Amino acid sequence: MIINNNKSALAMAVLATLPSLVLAQTQPAQVQSHLSLGNQFTEVPKNGMQSYFGGLYNNSEHKKLLGVYLDGKWQFQQKLFVQVNYDKTTRTSTTLSQGYYGLGITLPFVDDSHWFGSIGYASYKAKRETNTKPRRDNDGGGASAETGLIIPMNPRWQMETSYRFADFEGSGQHQLNWNNQILLGNHSAIEINFAYRDWQSLNQVNYQLGYRYRF
Repeated sequence: MIINNNKSALAMAVLATLPSLVLAQTQPAQVQSHLSLGNQFTEVPKNGMQSYFGGLYNNSEHKKLLGVYLDGKWQFQQKLFVQVNYDKTTRTSTTLSQGYYGLGITLPFVDDSHWFGSIGYASYKAKRETNTKPRRDNDGGGASAETGLIIPMNPRWQMETSYRFADFEGSGQHQLNWNNQILLGNHSAIEINFAYRDWQSLNQVNYQLGYRYRF
């Protein structure tokens, strides 16, 4: 698959196009602590479950899962932050979850945008239960790092785009995030997010809709 053969190139291409978008902005990015909560819809293509379960289970058809996500970031010392990102989805007998826990820094970038980077730990957990077979569990994790930009598109729309690598077994997981906040005031925003995870045969796509409280 073309995407699998060009993981790093795709991530770098996305990040390389961001400065041209930033140059046209006039509204300053709002870098604040926040807590977000919402619903997540996940799609896993055929054979993707093998990345989570190894030889324990693999899907012969496209799977759709529904669940929740939580994202929190606490800014301190003006530029430093602690981040927690977690999502969990399920369908009938299968439950998948991933988490990221990092320490990072945010710095002014171009015009009114900001660059951020963090390092930490990422984890995953998979569980499958059926009436005919014994329960199958698999979990793991590894060192992780993320880099991205916060871009103010207009007074009501702020965009965050990032690339995250997690050192999971095999070739590691590459994740592209495109997060959007519709600002409702000084403390509230509606989130509309998209993420793509590439890990061995996974190719998982996440869609999120939620609420962000900024403080």
